[in-house]
Amino acid sequence: MDIVTIPNSSYKGNQYSSMIKSLNINSEADQIRHLVLVNQELVIENHELKNQIQLIISENQRITKILADRDIAFRDYILKVDTALSAANATIAELKLALKERDLRIVELERKLNMNSSNSSFPPSTDKKFDKKKSRADDDEDNNNGSGAGSKQLNLLEKLQQFAAEQTKRPKLTKRDITVLETLLLVREFQIGGICGSMRCTVEKLLLHNYDECNPAELERLLTTKEFAHAADYKRRGGQVGHTGSYLKQFDKPDKIKNLKPGVCGCGCKNIELQANRYEARQVVDILIKRIVTEYRLLYGTCGDCGETVKATSTVASNVSYSYIIRCYAVYMLDAHFMTYERLSQFFSDIFSLPLSEGSINNWRKEFARILGQGYLDKIREVLLAAKYVHADETTINVAGVKEWAHSVCNESATLLHVSSSRGKEGITASSVLDKFNGTLIVDGWSSYENLPRVKGIQACFAHLFRYFKDAHENYQQQWALTMLVFLNQFIEMTKSMHTSGVAKYSPKHRAMYYKSYERILRDGEKELSKFDFADDHRTWRLLRRLKKDKVDVLRFLDDTSLPLTNNMAERSVRPLKVKQKISGTMLSMQNAQENLDIKSFVATAKKQGQNILDAMRKLFQNPHDFEITAVI
Repeated sequence: MDIVTIPNSSYKGNQYSSMIKSLNINSEADQIRHLVLVNQELVIENHELKNQIQLIISENQRITKILADRDIAFRDYILKVDTALSAANATIAELKLALKERDLRIVELERKLNMNSSNSSFPPSTDKKFDKKKSRADDDEDNNNGSGAGSKQLNLLEKLQQFAAEQTKRPKLTKRDITVLETLLLVREFQIGGICGSMRCTVEKLLLHNYDECNPAELERLLTTKEFAHAADYKRRGGQVGHTGSYLKQFDKPDKIKNLKPGVCGCGCKNIELQANRYEARQVVDILIKRIVTEYRLLYGTCGDCGETVKATSTVASNVSYSYIIRCYAVYMLDAHFMTYERLSQFFSDIFSLPLSEGSINNWRKEFARILGQGYLDKIREVLLAAKYVHADETTINVAGVKEWAHSVCNESATLLHVSSSRGKEGITASSVLDKFNGTLIVDGWSSYENLPRVKGIQACFAHLFRYFKDAHENYQQQWALTMLVFLNQFIEMTKSMHTSGVAKYSPKHRAMYYKSYERILRDGEKELSKFDFADDHRTWRLLRRLKKDKVDVLRFLDDTSLPLTNNMAERSVRPLKVKQKISGTMLSMQNAQENLDIKSFVATAKKQGQNILDAMRKLFQNPHDFEITAVI
């Protein structure tokens, strides 16, 4: 078969034609397949170029915003300088006025002294008429000579300067200060105990713009309080500026309907005839909190054949017991909302008039943990083992005063937590997931994850790496660390965009290019570090060696764009354990700790499945096998 002729209308056409001829492709189907591959390569390159252009546009917008913010800050600075200059000019004018008053007082004292001298036995004064300029010159001379009169005048001048300094120390309020003070008054917590009575009066005067009546000492103390310092950053609850508001809508099916009939007409007539199907609806939403006691009476009867007495049967085990709904609410408030046993018992006593004991609450918690062990936790393991990738992390917990380790394995579909005395491989595989998992693991760099037998590979967490790069750059002046941070940061949005567009991996050409860039940055890092007098075990050298060793783990996303580039999901899964520990303190035993982690696994998984936690818990209390866990991705 003849070779298919490709039009030579462009450089690319000539290039592809010569390429096909050089490859000696004689089959039309082979030529078409080859052209399809070339076209796919061009599509990927075009997509990556678009992403890079978008990144450049975003960076340009960010720089433009920074420049605009700097212009605004500069204008504010100029305004503040002008205000300070105006205050300084006012102070100088006050000083000049004070000097004039001093000169007048000196003239008056001189006059009185001359009068006293003329009336005394001393000869009259032969001083010439007081000359203001001469007096100031004499004052300066006396000050230099350290004479008594000069010292007195110097003390007077010092007092005037001190007075002027106190006036200049008086705060000059800006618009921001006024806004902050208004915020302090509007926030209820500050109105109750944040500002004392005298300080509140000072604030009220400021809001009325009566600056001259303010107590400078109280104002100075107010402006240095912690509440004032943080009020500018205080974010009021509710909708913020620019937020699209919402309102409470009426319900289509109200539980109760009360018809209110018109009583008297404006003319005084009471004979009012109602119009058909015409009314204005107004709804009041309320809740019913009520203890409901159901008594089951087991009736007795007599058998018609043998005459024996027969009693009815019931599933109610004891004379008085709490229903599964109460048990469900107790466990829900305890583990989903971190309430303590004491507060939870008080809550049921105040709201429902039910004197629950802490022992009963603990028994219900153990009961729900046993229910989860009858199939729910196994289903979580099944979903995680079937996943393409999972996140893993670990943190310390306090168990009976001893430091133990809580391990987490999770993805977008489910979360599984377990406790172990070991942080290493033994603790990592205790959940029976990671020792059997054959996908990709997203971790923070803990070395024990590298020795798992079946794991396909590891994707390093960029969030942890970025923190190390920032530390090396800011604290040790390592420019290569900043270069590496910028280099890896570009892939976060680019990889996510490619995965969304259906591109499974980067092209071989681009993978090779990015690997070379990565290695070049590491070589530059070695040269830069060699100029510093750091020991071999310094953190910057350890970071560089780790990047060399884990090159494949850092750049694994180039072969699979679906991989997340941070381990934030696993870190978020263990954070509630720290919150619970701060509220409730230590756990009593390893069994108690594992029960706690099992329930936390249920709560996290139900959220990821889009389920109502309370409803899902109710179903499990009624039937341990009534649950549904599916892979979200």
